[in-house]
Amino acid sequence: MPETKERRPENDRHAKEKNESVFGSLCDKCSEQTENGIIGSFMTSYSDKKEKFDSSVIAAAVRHATHGRGIVRRAKRLIARCFEKSIFMNLAEQLKTKALGCPAKTYGAFFATFGIYTSLIFLIKKYALFATAASFRDLFCGIALIILALPLLFSTKTLSAALGSSVLIRALLSDVRGASAAGRRTRTAVSGAVRSWAIIAGIAAGMLTYFIPPYIFLLALFLVVLISLLLAYPESGVSLALLTAPFLSITGHPSAILAAVTLLSAVGYTIKLLRGKRTMVFGPAEAAVTAFLLLTLAGGFFIPGGGDPTEAILRVSMMLVYFLAVNTVKNRQRLVACIRLVLISATLISFAGIAQYMLGQATYDWLDSLFADIAGRSTSVFSNPNTLAYFIITVFPLSLAAFVLGSDARSRFIAGFSALSLLLCTVVTWSRGAWIGLAVSAFMFMLMMTPRAIAVVPAATTAVSLACILLPNTLGARIDSIISLSDSANYYRVRIWNGVCRIIGRYSGGGIGIGEDVFTQVYVRVAAPEVWHASHAHSLWLQTLTELGIAGLIVFLTALVFIWQKSAECVRLSTDKKLSVMCGGCICGVIALTISGFFDFVWYNNTVLFMFWAVAGLASAAADIRLQEIKRSAAERSAAESNEKAADVTVLLGRE
Repeated sequence: MPETKERRPENDRHAKEKNESVFGSLCDKCSEQTENGIIGSFMTSYSDKKEKFDSSVIAAAVRHATHGRGIVRRAKRLIARCFEKSIFMNLAEQLKTKALGCPAKTYGAFFATFGIYTSLIFLIKKYALFATAASFRDLFCGIALIILALPLLFSTKTLSAALGSSVLIRALLSDVRGASAAGRRTRTAVSGAVRSWAIIAGIAAGMLTYFIPPYIFLLALFLVVLISLLLAYPESGVSLALLTAPFLSITGHPSAILAAVTLLSAVGYTIKLLRGKRTMVFGPAEAAVTAFLLLTLAGGFFIPGGGDPTEAILRVSMMLVYFLAVNTVKNRQRLVACIRLVLISATLISFAGIAQYMLGQATYDWLDSLFADIAGRSTSVFSNPNTLAYFIITVFPLSLAAFVLGSDARSRFIAGFSALSLLLCTVVTWSRGAWIGLAVSAFMFMLMMTPRAIAVVPAATTAVSLACILLPNTLGARIDSIISLSDSANYYRVRIWNGVCRIIGRYSGGGIGIGEDVFTQVYVRVAAPEVWHASHAHSLWLQTLTELGIAGLIVFLTALVFIWQKSAECVRLSTDKKLSVMCGGCICGVIALTISGFFDFVWYNNTVLFMFWAVAGLASAAADIRLQEIKRSAAERSAAESNEKAADVTVLLGRE
């Protein structure tokens, strides 16, 4: 046999260089020059700012107050001691331990008895007493309770183990310290008397449904459990909010519910922090977001012209999710779980939006007469197609990240299917501003992965042009109208901007304050007659400048720059592809909304505002995870070197 020549790395490199295209070499060269130039240095300079921030006088004073015998440290210890010794806290801990360690059969006995007696009370009221107030809703509640109780009655697990075995509950409680492990290790001894009391409680609750509808009992029980869960495990509140945020739009008060979940989680985290059971991350990005949060709060309470305190509190509540994400997402598993929850909710509402469009249930509002061939605009669970589009484009880069990180064909198919659904739903919203934001964020994401992604531009341009040719009266007309003032929406928006600029000229110093009513009262004084009824500035940047003045806009821009720099360091400097891709997907979601914000006030809906800061928080958390892993690996190397030196010294002494 002829002897085979061994392949060397030098030969592979020369072959690669020989087959390298001019275009690829040019892209790599431009990327290298950019990374090593002024732009690259600026975008990866967050560590320098963090170092200066940590060595500042204020940071030094805070460290002195929070360490040793500092006043904050002593106050924290006093508060923690009061919490630990309080009867309420001890009682709550005992109830939590017993409730999680109790067998699922006990809960099954309660719900089964409750359901049976609820159904019997309905039958007695309806057919024995002929009560007209008897509602079949009570019977349905009773039957549902019986069905719910069946798997619990045949379960041999504790409540904690049963919840931990659920895929959805496990995702919601991922990385919650002791949420499931403690329950699996300990099992509360439950006597027959406890089960008897559970049955008696079910009978009593069922009989009371003669006076009180059963859904009131269920709602009260759900609220008690939910509040306890959010206070005990604030991480679960973040997960729950990420999963349910868009679906709350079908309720009567989505903003209030989302704000309540976020605030309760923040309270629970603060209590844990005071008790020394949680740690806090705070850097330049968090300081800038805090400053913007305080300015927003001041815009609702302290503006001379008078702001809207309720709107300010709602916005601040939504912004708190940034700090919750940064301080509760501490490892990769938790980060992956949060991203999956966001993708699940976004994919489901995109299915609803696509089905709505295909079934002819899309709305014809917000459509100019120029687009008569468009079969409406999808809104899905939202009331406005633009809101649906802005929510989806925030999540779309995360689906691209999931596709890139897919470990096998199945996971990549699921991620690709999710991305395609989000893309198609964005198209049928016919939101031109969202299209621009999605295109820019997708291109930025691909550019983060490889500098050769610029080759996608001509291919994408060709594909869009072909689609416009094939669909001239729908997609083509919509794209052509992006910069056309013949479209009434564009004309309307430009005329509003003219009026808003006049407001900014008068109130650029401190702004007019937070709130739709405040904006309307000021705007009508300077508005053109045909656009006098606008409720916002139709631009995120102009709205921020109008409400909070130049200071508010500068602080907001500073916060975005710091978050971008923090994420850029993670993307470009991280040696782990998985972490950099996840961080890149999150920051590109932020970019999508900031780009769309040039054409509309994307925070008009509080759910979109919540998702903006949630995704920004996940990007920041990914960067912090990278830094923690670097510190951990450095500490491990230092410990290993110390052990080796100690071993060498021991050997030398032994020889002597």
